[in-house]
Amino acid sequence: MISVETSGKFASFDLSKMSEVMKACSLFMYDEVMENFAQQGRPIKWEMVKEATRKRKKRPEILIETGRLLRSLTSGSSEDEAWVDGGDASAPYGKYNHFVRKNAPARPFLMLPDDRYNELVNVFAKEFEDRVITIENPKPEKKKGTGQ
Repeated sequence: MISVETSGKFASFDLSKMSEVMKACSLFMYDEVMENFAQQGRPIKWEMVKEATRKRKKRPEILIETGRLLRSLTSGSSEDEAWVDGGDASAPYGKYNHFVRKNAPARPFLMLPDDRYNELVNVFAKEFEDRVITIENPKPEKKKGTGQ
């Protein structure tokens, strides 16, 4: 529990429920990563694959051939963290696509575009605000024996 007094108002927050706030943030970030795949990169589109690769691929989307990388992405949270995991164990090549590597452009998929950070802050703020236990104007304490 944390209590805050400001401008004559008093608010209490139940921090034992922060796991719910973190879960909401994690789900938001996961959806954003999925949107990166749907838009084939954002805010800048991912660079197209080479012609030889394009001919060999079964699907036209960049970074989606078998769906293994996409299926390996997970999200999670704890009391004080929210994350999206790139599935390194089942699709270790994901990191090579995310970062620049020899002879291949970077195709960052585990990221939030700058214009989406404010939305993440809004998700956090809304979820946190929903867990306010009390907001009240504290009454001045009466002094003993003075009748005040």
